[in-house]
Amino acid sequence: MGKIIVKNLGKAYRQYPTRWDRLIEWVDPRNKPRHKQHWVLQGINFSVSPGEAVGIIGINGAGKSTLLKMITGTTQPTTGDVTITGKVAALLELGMGFHPDFTGRQNVYMASQLGGMSNSEIIAKMSEIEEFAEIGEYIDQPVRTYSSGMQVRLAFSVATAVRPDILIVDEALSVGDAYFQHKSFDRIRQFRDQGTTLLFVSHSAGAIKSLCNRAILIDGGIVIRNDSPDTVLDYYNAAIAKQQADYDIKQTEQLTGQTVTRSGSGDATIEAVELYVDDKPVRAVLSGAEATLHIMGHTIADIAELTVGILIRDRLGNDVFGTNTYHHTLSQKGVAQDAYFSVDFNFPALNLGIGSYSLTVALHSRDAHVTDNYDWWDRVLVFQVLPGNFPPSIGVSNLPLSIYWHETKVTKRKNQVEQVTKPEGIEQVQAITISYEEPLIEMTVGEQSVITVALQNDSEQLLSSGIAKPFNLSYHWFDENNKVVIFDGLRSALKAPCLPYSGFQGYQVVIKAPDNPGFYRLDIALVQEGVKWYESTETSSMKVYVMDFK
Repeated sequence: MGKIIVKNLGKAYRQYPTRWDRLIEWVDPRNKPRHKQHWVLQGINFSVSPGEAVGIIGINGAGKSTLLKMITGTTQPTTGDVTITGKVAALLELGMGFHPDFTGRQNVYMASQLGGMSNSEIIAKMSEIEEFAEIGEYIDQPVRTYSSGMQVRLAFSVATAVRPDILIVDEALSVGDAYFQHKSFDRIRQFRDQGTTLLFVSHSAGAIKSLCNRAILIDGGIVIRNDSPDTVLDYYNAAIAKQQADYDIKQTEQLTGQTVTRSGSGDATIEAVELYVDDKPVRAVLSGAEATLHIMGHTIADIAELTVGILIRDRLGNDVFGTNTYHHTLSQKGVAQDAYFSVDFNFPALNLGIGSYSLTVALHSRDAHVTDNYDWWDRVLVFQVLPGNFPPSIGVSNLPLSIYWHETKVTKRKNQVEQVTKPEGIEQVQAITISYEEPLIEMTVGEQSVITVALQNDSEQLLSSGIAKPFNLSYHWFDENNKVVIFDGLRSALKAPCLPYSGFQGYQVVIKAPDNPGFYRLDIALVQEGVKWYESTETSSMKVYVMDFK
């Protein structure tokens, strides 16, 4: 099992006033130093237990990457030492360990051998590495021709080809596309659940909260906080705002054991926050009920612009909903000193899922607390959402919806579910082999894209069309449960009057993505209006990730 122990770790670099001082110090027989030590890390102490997942956060230049390099042994510390037990796999700087003039396959062999794998093990894992990286024929091209995203795909696939005892990941995954990030995080979660120790650096609060059970905040080369991800990230957010002004950050522990963060300049303060249902203060509310958040405050100084914001989080600290008066064009300008004010946030229907939630309230200027943070109060109020007069649901939201059944005929063929809506008397045959010339990996919701498919006539007859019976290419979308999302989408006319017996013919088809984000399967069909539906005996399918615009 993987274990990491860091004791009094420090790293200093020599700084010389001029380049000549470096040479003089080297040749001076008196060994008189002409440099000064610049410490980027100092006095770092922590340990990571076997199977634990720890996130490291901090602003750019805090020393996070330097720390990981010393832990992995690529950089030697000035002071202290690191003790590691178990096999380590690390993904640090982009392209580290890859030779730009070697092909991807050659780099896989080189990196895997450096990681301790034998040739037979590499050969056995090569197909799995290629499949996970999904870079196609580029695996046999020089790495210098790769995009940064392709380098990340291959590097992560090599580093995680065999489950390590310790997995160390820097911010390299942020370079990859959304589809590969989802895929990578799924593999990281699998390793974590199987007992791999994880050390993870990221600026993404969501990734830290979902992957890690502890977080370490580094600032100015020292450890500032070492606690639960929620507590550390609250402090980190306050520290970012603190760069714009001089004020204290206070963290206190409630009787429940939760840590509450409060920060700000104090030019305006939050005096009271209450949740009302039917004009009564409550700490439990039915899902979907009308509710009002009542916030009272006091200005200690003249405020040029005052914004009041709210943020609702679930029990894990994940952001569920947030807004402020600025986004609703209701911020107040020119608020005088010693003024008392109150703001109501009314929810006609508080459509939250069943569970426990906390409320954060902030007073600041403009649209975010990073500018002129007057008072930021985390977990000022904790409340429960109970089942309402709605059908049961799961998750952090209870969205109103209507469900309608339509009469359909469902057939199952080769573990696929298809919704058949063709007119009666129209024959469906499997006489065409359909294949994709290039994979379509991801789209945005509602996006239209053109892909090229190859058609092979497998029948024993010439397939011809006419003005009244033209050929068209259409498509079907299926969700992750093999349920039809879109059947017979946009049709693209084939310009060829017939399909010959042999030889693949390339044609273009216009595809429109579904309206909701997620993973889908895309199938293509050939349609001859009023005659037949031609589909492949083994329909070529693509797995496509449809992402939101945001």
